[in-house]
Amino acid sequence: MRREFWHRTLRAWWRRHHPGAQLAEVQWIYSDRYRFEDHLLSADLCRGQRILTHLDRLKLIDPGELHQPRRASMRKLLLVHTEDYLNTLQDRAVVSRILGAEVDTATADRVVLAQRCMVGGTLVATRYALDRGWTMVNLGGGLHHAGPAKGEGFCLFHDLAIAIVHQRGRGFDAPILVIDLDLHDGDGTREIFREDPSVLTLSIHNRDLGHADAVADVSVALGSEVEDSTYLEVVRREVGRALESHRPELVFFLAGTDVAADDKLGDWQISESAIFERDRWVIDAVRSRGIPLVITLAGGYGQQAWRYSARTLAWLRAGREMPDPPATDDLPLATYRHLSRYLSVPAPSARQEKSTEAGGFDLDLSVTDLPGMSRDPADRRFLGRYTVHGVELALEKAGVLERIRKHGYPSIHVESDVSTTTGSTMRIVSTQPERVVLVELRARRDGQTIPGLELLYVDWLLSQNPKGEFLLHRPELPGQSYPGLGLLRDIASLLWVSCETFDLDGIAFVPSHVALAVQSRNFGRFVDADLQAQFEGALAATRNLSTVERLRALHEGRVVRSEDGATYRYQPSLMLAAVSDRAKEHLAASAPEVEVPRYHLVSDSP
Repeated sequence: MRREFWHRTLRAWWRRHHPGAQLAEVQWIYSDRYRFEDHLLSADLCRGQRILTHLDRLKLIDPGELHQPRRASMRKLLLVHTEDYLNTLQDRAVVSRILGAEVDTATADRVVLAQRCMVGGTLVATRYALDRGWTMVNLGGGLHHAGPAKGEGFCLFHDLAIAIVHQRGRGFDAPILVIDLDLHDGDGTREIFREDPSVLTLSIHNRDLGHADAVADVSVALGSEVEDSTYLEVVRREVGRALESHRPELVFFLAGTDVAADDKLGDWQISESAIFERDRWVIDAVRSRGIPLVITLAGGYGQQAWRYSARTLAWLRAGREMPDPPATDDLPLATYRHLSRYLSVPAPSARQEKSTEAGGFDLDLSVTDLPGMSRDPADRRFLGRYTVHGVELALEKAGVLERIRKHGYPSIHVESDVSTTTGSTMRIVSTQPERVVLVELRARRDGQTIPGLELLYVDWLLSQNPKGEFLLHRPELPGQSYPGLGLLRDIASLLWVSCETFDLDGIAFVPSHVALAVQSRNFGRFVDADLQAQFEGALAATRNLSTVERLRALHEGRVVRSEDGATYRYQPSLMLAAVSDRAKEHLAASAPEVEVPRYHLVSDSP
């Protein structure tokens, strides 16, 4: 952090004394998660890939210049947006309203995750622009309508605002200029920074949207049917004034192409050549002052919108005018496919050893913390109901993700894998410096294991801290490869809430090691009454031992039955955490007065 501060300070000094300095390097941000086809949506969600295809065909891009972002964490979204608003984005109807089109649950979920990834792209672009002095282009983003508690105009999150607030938290407090040349008013930016004089929002648009007073704002509404000469005159005048008066040390340029005469949703008459001239003038004006620059695509609607951005970005990278982009229909599918060498996503790591854990705390979550809005069996949510977004929000709200970060994993995210045959898998993954699975849960709905009961069956649970070390007071337990994260009670609480949400009878699982069975005894019982009785007797014989000593005694065979000297041997068997009265009655009926045998400790294992 200190080194980055001095780098920024030296660059600011250089800009003041060398106003003609250029920032030579151009770097790109893109993820294939930005892209998917949906003809119901007016926005072209393949824009970024089409631009990359054109740049690659012109041999203007190198794999080392292309950076793949991960979706922004819930913690970063909460820097700008309210918890209640983020919670509503699990509702298909809410997302449909923001997108301006009725979409199904699967599409709504994908757009949420795609835009979270675009936020991640702007976060990365801003960091590199400031720390390394590069001109950064995010081939997505520019989601300028979103406010703290609302989404509007296809914008679910405000990527620029999140990046700005994040950099403020890193110590960057210099003036910032947002040049918003999207056709539509940058109302969300103005709302978020209305009391911040250090962030100047310059928006040149067709008409004002809910104009709110802001201490640093230049809003120019030009009306409809604007033509080239008027537009370019206003852009040069207002951008020039803002650069001179505000003296920014970071500029965001929302290079919207919805000003084009052929834009699907636009009402201006701006030609392709004028858009190109606009972009070149703005970029040159910023770069000639040596100011770090972040460019986002912002608005552009229809299948040809990408071509305007592609022309500008080819010039930016080559330093000269390049051949015009082809028509969209002429882009061959093979060209898209070969981009995979830039965009390969690491495969999930092989299954790691199961781990049990000690410690943790009870988590008080209500059903509303994990709201599910769809009961459609065809949708692709975790357990058919939970979005990754919703699970991550709940974990962030409960402090679970922050506790994991304190173990030394600053960059983590939640992901899911849904299969119709093996159930649903949810993972918490550390992403830097390499991908490590910290928590993995695979579960499914089950109506066959115990006749008459509808259960949540947990097939697999991993929770591990590969960076951790076993300590004297928390030594290695049977079945552990790494220390745990102390999350067993948290996970159990979330599963319990899931049963309540789905109206399921309970949680079924088979503890693979005695350590996990001991940790689960407060909320689960063995379905086999004889095994439960033996387990209770063995626990009673070790009640005066610490948890670690108890587990060692059970594992080493130092607990024997008083009646005949038989050693207690743990047998993995089905346990049930009864949530419903029906499940509790089942357990009671299966254990009619089974006597608990007496056990005692012996000093050495036989």
